[in-house]
Amino acid sequence: MEIGKNIYSGLKKNNVAVWCMTILCIVVVIASATTILIIYKESQRNLFAISEKGNLVPLVKLNEKEDKLKQVKANLDYFVSLYYDLDGYTMKDKKEKLLWLVGTEPTKIIKDRDRKGYFNKFLSISGLIQHATINQKSWKISGYDAPYTINFDVDIAVINGKTTENYTSNVTVIVEDANKNYPFNPYGLIITSLSDNLKKVEVENQYQEEEEKKEDNNQNN
Repeated sequence: MEIGKNIYSGLKKNNVAVWCMTILCIVVVIASATTILIIYKESQRNLFAISEKGNLVPLVKLNEKEDKLKQVKANLDYFVSLYYDLDGYTMKDKKEKLLWLVGTEPTKIIKDRDRKGYFNKFLSISGLIQHATINQKSWKISGYDAPYTINFDVDIAVINGKTTENYTSNVTVIVEDANKNYPFNPYGLIITSLSDNLKKVEVENQYQEEEEKKEDNNQNN
């Protein structure tokens, strides 16, 4: 009888072990299938691209970073409108808003130029207007992640009555993330470094050329 009891006891233990292994295998299979399904759906939702640093980046994140760069460009457009696009009526208001967009070093540069008369000339010279826009083909951005080192050209026209002088300013800035402060800093970005190189652009006067051609034709006739 003792031998029979040992056989049945062994069979019962073996049966329990088989069931445990079966259940464990089923759980592993279900977990594996679920993981594979999640990975498949994720791969279908997110295509991948290789970043400029050689990293594999989901396109969803890449799109988010590209959207961020659009905000950075919009912030610099706003900066240019405050710093370069000036007239006697809006100059004071723009100067106050400008300082909310820049850090310590650019603030020193702007205040130094202010002391040298950069802004005041629009008050002292009646009718003086300065229009400025970013040349959209000139953008050079270091990458998708902050801090952003950015270089671009600003086309400037200084209008004083019938006289127009044209300039181009090559601007290099470093832009970092900051807390949004609407309406003073609506994009949550701050310019921590600023340098620009202003050059005068000689633009031929088309009207004057046409008048000179007419005079030459009259003399020849």
